[in-house]
Amino acid sequence: MRGQWVKALCVSILGMVLPSSSFSANMPQEKRRASQAMDCTDPKVLVSESSDVETGGIETEMGSFREVFTAKTLPRKGSQIQFRVPVQDGTKSLILEIQEIHNRRPDAFGYTVLVNGKEVYFRTYQELGAGPNHYFVEVPKELLKERSPLKVTLRHDGGGPFSIGKIWVYEDFFEKVAKPEQVFRPMGIIFPTSSIRLEGESETNRRQGEGLELQRLQKMQEAYSGFQDYGPVGFLNFAGGYGHIDPAEGNRELLQQIGYSSATGMPGLWIVNGTGWGGKPTGADGLGGYFSDIQYTHTSYDPALGTYRASWPNMWGNTPGAALRNPVMNAFLEKRFQ
Repeated sequence: MRGQWVKALCVSILGMVLPSSSFSANMPQEKRRASQAMDCTDPKVLVSESSDVETGGIETEMGSFREVFTAKTLPRKGSQIQFRVPVQDGTKSLILEIQEIHNRRPDAFGYTVLVNGKEVYFRTYQELGAGPNHYFVEVPKELLKERSPLKVTLRHDGGGPFSIGKIWVYEDFFEKVAKPEQVFRPMGIIFPTSSIRLEGESETNRRQGEGLELQRLQKMQEAYSGFQDYGPVGFLNFAGGYGHIDPAEGNRELLQQIGYSSATGMPGLWIVNGTGWGGKPTGADGLGGYFSDIQYTHTSYDPALGTYRASWPNMWGNTPGAALRNPVMNAFLEKRFQ
């Protein structure tokens, strides 16, 4: 793989050079090579478009977040854009990643992706949100045998307008990226575990409760073993409330979960120390106030009121979430978790 990663041709239909794809951005340096960017205004790319295609900024808004995306908008049936993609000899597969820019337009749209005049994919969608939306199209292998470059066309076939922001092209994606990164390895199953809290009960009753929980986990492990595409790998425990339970009790629960992992031979153990759903501290903050005060509560933007307010992360609205960036609360939670 050194120096032989995927050739990710980043094609801008906006006449600008685009950065490498998100795949290459997250790959170690030794496992990737720089993407070759192409400017669609370059005569070598031979981009063409119908006269009604519009190029400009699309203002999107999600809550208090606003961003402008430059895109090409195909307004009506018959609108189209075309671009050419060079393909190296010996390429076994070619995948297009197409980025649409949505803005909650009310009408569904439909358009066809053509390669060398052959219809290879029909895309239809209704915009439910605002911002980038990506999908992938695999070019038929028989078309890769034709003379390079390939001509790719997006043709509006009906419905409302749609906008295209960016397009990437990946050569031999499955062989050069998916396989080395083990994308198709068996999917791991994580079983949720329960914390046995028998306050006021004897140690004998506690042990009996833990034994019953272990039996349940072993039955689940047996039921999901032996499959080709997935298998059990570990446990997930939501240790909610560690901010206001007794530290000794929290340590006991941690040892309890480690015991389940050891007894079943599954090394994976994920502990989610949540501060939501009743896990938020409410006691004194040591500064004359309480952790139930508004400065320790998560807030969100309410577009109906045009302001920020405390948010409640459940359907009953009675368990406010914690302000996770508050230094006083974070210091308390860190100390309690230790």
